[in-house]
Amino acid sequence: MRTFFNLYFFGILISTLLSGSQVIGTIDKVVGKVIIKSDYSIKTSVAPILGGLVYIGDRISTADDGELRISLEDGPNLLTIYSESELRLNRSKSSIDFLLDYGSILIETDSELSLNHNLLTENSIISLIEGECFVNRDFSNKDQIYTLRGNVNIKSLKNGLGTTLGIGEFITSDSDSLHNKEKIKEGVLPSKIYNQYKYNVDLI
Repeated sequence: MRTFFNLYFFGILISTLLSGSQVIGTIDKVVGKVIIKSDYSIKTSVAPILGGLVYIGDRISTADDGELRISLEDGPNLLTIYSESELRLNRSKSSIDFLLDYGSILIETDSELSLNHNLLTENSIISLIEGECFVNRDFSNKDQIYTLRGNVNIKSLKNGLGTTLGIGEFITSDSDSLHNKEKIKEGVLPSKIYNQYKYNVDLI
């Protein structure tokens, strides 16, 4: 019996060590219905809990009342996934990639990340060094990228064109290319996100 329990806890230890290298962050906010499909769970789909871990390979889906915020492993950096969204978490040799299938997310970075963090959609690759970026992707295959703080580099995956957005700018990326930069105005963002942008502007 003792041998069995020794093997059991040894297995848990090994599993934890192996999965630890794949951890991307910790859940620090959950609202409404959120489902995570994870390679590291016994169940096919799980409901996240406060303080739970999020792994490379996870697929996160939020319902119309759902919201999930992840505190990323490398510093005081946050990823928020808003309602009616689906996001996948992947990793390449030099970066961690957030693949947004649809919906809205906010990335907030207050320190330089140890790895590049890229947001990918079917149209665009979006890179944020330090700052805040809000992205909305709708079912018409259109991305809208807003810089709330700092600078954001964007590249079209359709024709390779790229640009940089500064604070207060946004751009649309669709199946053709990147469109012209525009200024953020009241009404183009959800009120909570717009108020966060205005707070950042007032600090300058």
